Amino acid sequence: HTRTGLRRSEPLLQLLDRLGRVAFVVQRNGDIAGRLHISEGTVKWHLHNMYQKLDAATRTQAVARARALRLV
Repeated sequence: HTRTGLRRSEPLLQLLDRLGRVAFVVQRNGDIAGRLHISEGTVKWHLHNMYQKLDAATRTQAVARARALRLV
């Protein structure tokens, strides 16, 4: 478990591995979608879910929270 109680195998961490690391480098949802070969709507949906799970309102907050929790 991490400090948030999340297990490493939970979907949030899988999502961070696939989407989050790209989102932290690439700033536009369309660019993220292109890199991962998914729709921009799918990127938005997953980022929204990730922000909720990290208790963040913005990408910047999500990045800071994920780094503080050593998720990325």
